[in-house]
Amino acid sequence: MVRRHDPRQNKQKKVYNMRSVNSLILSAAVLAAVIQPAVAGEAANDGAAALSAESVERLKGIGAGWYQITPTREDVPLVLRALQDRDLTISSHACLAVEKMAPTKLFKPEDMKAIWEGLRPKMRSQHDDTSEWSARGVGALAQGTELLAGAFLNEAFDETFLMVSSNGPEMRRRGAALSRNLVKLLPKDELEKLVRALLASPAATPEDRMATQALSSAAPKIETQALANEVAARLLAATKDNPAPQFGEVRTWQGLAYLAGTTSKETREQIMGAILAAVADRRWEYMVTSGVYSPPKHAGADALAILASFLTLEELEKAEKAIPPQAAGEKKEAYESKYAAAKAALSARKLVVEHQAQPVARAEEDVAFFEKKYQKKITGVKPKGEYPDPDQFYSAIGKQLGIPEIAWNAAAGKFGWKKDDGKHTFTMLKGGPTAGGGQGTWDVMFMRYTINPDTKKPDPATMQQVMVQLDYDGNVKFPELPKGNRILPDQE
Repeated sequence: MVRRHDPRQNKQKKVYNMRSVNSLILSAAVLAAVIQPAVAGEAANDGAAALSAESVERLKGIGAGWYQITPTREDVPLVLRALQDRDLTISSHACLAVEKMAPTKLFKPEDMKAIWEGLRPKMRSQHDDTSEWSARGVGALAQGTELLAGAFLNEAFDETFLMVSSNGPEMRRRGAALSRNLVKLLPKDELEKLVRALLASPAATPEDRMATQALSSAAPKIETQALANEVAARLLAATKDNPAPQFGEVRTWQGLAYLAGTTSKETREQIMGAILAAVADRRWEYMVTSGVYSPPKHAGADALAILASFLTLEELEKAEKAIPPQAAGEKKEAYESKYAAAKAALSARKLVVEHQAQPVARAEEDVAFFEKKYQKKITGVKPKGEYPDPDQFYSAIGKQLGIPEIAWNAAAGKFGWKKDDGKHTFTMLKGGPTAGGGQGTWDVMFMRYTINPDTKKPDPATMQQVMVQLDYDGNVKFPELPKGNRILPDQE
């Protein structure tokens, strides 16, 4: 079972979260030794008065997420001012304040320029906390607002790409963490460039695990098959022989499921096999809450619910068998929480596939059908069953609907024919199931020729045969006639 609050499974996450909170206090002394802080009454670098001790304390509380403080729109000027403060401690706390306030929608579009001018220069700072907290602020804007767009998004991509491509492992890890949210906003070219940089992250390292999570987030947007295959190989490796998955790794399975719609057939089969094997693996059970009980979920079953939309009927049957039965003593609520969504997705997909496999029922093509279809009264045509050959029925219908004339106009426009050009025209009409295009089409074959004055027969040297095919909606095609189908008028 993967739980967020399990210290063994969340050790790496805990290290960085502890830094994020405890460093608010511990780093202040270190920063002060490097950069002299502003003092009360001293002008800031932009000429504005330094922040009061009370304002700094509130800023720290917002950044640390103190439950006693609820940020409001009135705090936005404080944060914008603090982002530009020359005291690195204060401006770093402002980055954390952006992270906490972004999901609350307190920032407006007119604030974004000042926010970005405060965050961007710090993203690749040599001071770890400043870089960490500014990257987290940008990530919160990407995840919780629509403000990171246009030029801001382009510049965020540039900075993130440089972070992910850095020689420093900590910088790479921060860039990968930011990428988890940023990839969802990027257009195709930038997305693929960042994904390739993430794939280059060294294996079995903290930045590798963070990069894997970012690749999982990017999976639904990857359109190139070769890249999808590479990402799938990385995610499959991350799930293999993992005795104690961390919470962040459970979404790896969802990334794999999304990739199955883009990868090669071979890779798709690997993904499907891995997901079906994971569905009954208890290692991939998890809870969405931390420290508080909530009904368990299953990462393999979550992935199966996504994968279902890509499965064939045969694969659906295998998938249904892969879901384990409710275990003895297991509560129904817990079992349904894990597997109900996957079962529902498989059932829905099965209905679609079975429906697609059934032949489409067509309306009876009788006189009433053609009158309704073409909005024209047809007279003098007997019911289809009274003709010895269905071809005679369709020929009679087609002539009343003017199909030969419609076909002539289409051919004349394409080939430059004229009715007074001295050539004879032989016409054959077929419709419905007797047409070459099958039911729902008309075939009109034209043979044009001149008469040889000596033989009084069609001159083969002047012979031209053209097939015009129209569907019942009036769309026209000119299918090529096989040589064996070419005939002379006296052969009919």
